[in-house]
Amino acid sequence: SEVTKSMLVRYCHIDYDREIALVAIRESKGKKKKSMLGVARLTIETANAEEGEFAIVVRDEYQRKGIGSKLMDALIQAARDRHVREIRGHVLAANPGMTRFAEDLGFDVRSGLLGPPTARQLVLDEDLVAAGADGVDGGRAPAPLVGLPADGHGGL
Repeated sequence: SEVTKSMLVRYCHIDYDREIALVAIRESKGKKKKSMLGVARLTIETANAEEGEFAIVVRDEYQRKGIGSKLMDALIQAARDRHVREIRGHVLAANPGMTRFAEDLGFDVRSGLLGPPTARQLVLDEDLVAAGADGVDGGRAPAPLVGLPADGHGGL
């Protein structure tokens, strides 16, 4: 699963005034080929610049290795830098792993507010966005995102 130029353009060509896309890439040793491991996006609402919606996906074989957490830490920091006060996303109720992941980041999981009962809304409110996902004033600085070595471990 090589990352092609057209893939990079599709995932990274965004409206910089209201969209943020962060991509985790694995660089292969001795090769020019790169693999996309995950992407996190934030779209700031047109009607209310203090609200945004996030989406994240990490390739199955790279889940639970810290990639999603690093992407989300950086995305939350970027939202904070843009004065976004609420970040929300949606997850299927049948995805408890994503629900736990969001809760660990400080998101509130809400059921049945909007949409079908099989979906949950994930909300990180203004206090946590402003203070950082860990709830400490000033927030934690997200670790830098760097490419993973060919073995898929470390670097993040």
